[in-house]
Amino acid sequence: MTSDPSIPKRVVILPQSDGDVVARHTELGKVVGEFYQIPSGEIYFGYCEGGGCRWYVNRSITAFREAAAIFNRCCELHADDEDTDDEAAWSLVVAQLKREFESVEPLGDPETSLWSATIHDTEGGLLSLY
Repeated sequence: MTSDPSIPKRVVILPQSDGDVVARHTELGKVVGEFYQIPSGEIYFGYCEGGGCRWYVNRSITAFREAAAIFNRCCELHADDEDTDDEAAWSLVVAQLKREFESVEPLGDPETSLWSATIHDTEGGLLSLY
């Protein structure tokens, strides 16, 4: 898959798992990480290159599918907005994203939990949606 600057970040859920891999994370249309399910059913994330870090994602595949849909929708809706300096607009995006993620399951520590880190990065203006 080649890089495409017009494609926002996306979680691509596989129609059938590839071993323990249940989804892939793409940036600019290129796979940069994988989501995998451990035997207890929890979902974790790791980057393809340079990834010694493992991030907790969700407690189950059902919760993961809901959270991935929330993330994808946010990226699709707001990717073209990311160059704006309107802090009020971004604070609304952060509040909605946080509320929607928390409706799936409580957010964990931003040092170890992917969705919590996503919220933290968005609040700090660090999240790139492409």
